Amino acid sequence: MKNGQQPGVYKIDGKQTEKIDLLTQVQQEIERFEELYRSNRPPLKLKSTTVILVDDGIATGSSMRAAVSVLRKMEVRRIVVAVPAGPPATIRRFRNEVEDVVCAHTPESFYAMGAFYEDFSQVTDQEVVDLLRRASLLITARIVKGRNKTKGSIPR
Repeated sequence: MKNGQQPGVYKIDGKQTEKIDLLTQVQQEIERFEELYRSNRPPLKLKSTTVILVDDGIATGSSMRAAVSVLRKMEVRRIVVAVPAGPPATIRRFRNEVEDVVCAHTPESFYAMGAFYEDFSQVTDQEVVDLLRRASLLITARIVKGRNKTKGSIPR
């Protein structure tokens, strides 16, 4: 190993960290997000459905690829990836991984996703929680009213 490191040991912030510790930290972070974002709502039942995965853009595609992997394990029928922009090579790879890809802009000289936005600031956890709560209220209202389609916007 380089620099006298042992297999399975990584340097993070100047400290040696065991691989298992890193994996444990990642798992804990995933569980934190799941608890924060899902709240008391049960997981969606997506088996045999069509899922449209929407993102603000794809650069390397690693986050989208992880989402596709999770959905495949849930046995969804179709996956559609929808993004406003992405590098041509990444978009081509996704065309082989999912049933459909919708991408408005695939510039040959792709440098950074933020270049396509006037404001590409991060969305806060609280904004995500609020949007998920509003969407949940809309879905609940639709179920209670027995309607197949909703009219209007998501409640505030």
